Amino acid sequence: MKTKVELLGVVQKLPITDDNQPDLAKLNEPFMAKESVVKVFCSGCGHTSEITKGILDSFPEFAPLANLSLDDFLDKFVQVRRCVICDTKWRKAELVNINRVT
Repeated sequence: MKTKVELLGVVQKLPITDDNQPDLAKLNEPFMAKESVVKVFCSGCGHTSEITKGILDSFPEFAPLANLSLDDFLDKFVQVRRCVICDTKWRKAELVNINRVT
């Protein structure tokens, strides 16, 4: 019987460089899920995703953002130093204005 690694291979973690810059086009794309409230960009690995209000309320890393209204997220994104793609959890979440990005 083959092992999981033999069947599926190994997924490599994205390299962490800490100098990734967000892609404005990705940040301005419509949400893929209707429940999403804000885009999240990881400066560690460069991954952009989106999260729901439920995720904001459920993870302590987003606690400072959990009490914000949906309007508070307009024209903004959350920047994190690490995400669940390149690390085990999100780290140092900060709400950033999209127009502040160069």
